[in-house]
This record gives sequence, C-alpha cells and structure tokens, in this order.
Amino acid sequence: MANSCVINEVLSLLCFCSNYYGKTPKGEIIDALVGFYDDKEIESAKETLFNVVRGMSPKIDDLPRCRSRKDGTNKRRLDSDDLLTCV
Repeated sequence: MANSCVINEVLSLLCFCSNYYGKTPKGEIIDALVGFYDDKEIESAKETLFNVVRGMSPKIDDLPRCRSRKDGTNKRRLDSDDLLTCV
C-alpha cells in the first residue's frame, strides 16, 4: 500500500501565518504570502479563518467583517492583510 500525502495550500497558508505572526514583521509576512500563494488560495484561507473565528464561543465582540475584494492589482495584499487581522 502506497503512502498518500494530501497537500492543502489553504492549511499550509494558515500554518505559515500562525507560525510567523508575532515573530516576523507583518509586512514581511504579507510579502511572503503575496509572492507564494495565488489569489484563490489567499481568499479561501481568509474565508476559512473568518468562519472558524465567527463560530467560536464566546463570541468575539470586535471581529472585523470578512470583505470580498474585487479583482485588482492589490487584491492579494489586501486579502492577506485582512487575514492577518484574525490571526
């Protein structure tokens, strides 16, 4: 039986943020995310994180809303910044 390995880019992105947030300047984390992950991966990770945080108990009072960004040159950077507000 062959070993199988499933690579989930959304989980790897969230693990990366979790490991480096607070240890590395935010701008450097965003630069790394923008340079390595594509728009859909960052957007999916952001939605996943916001859904998990929304479902937490007790509720977080000052949780920012999950914005849908339009396609553009800064979409990845803005989505990455949004994602890091919840880490």
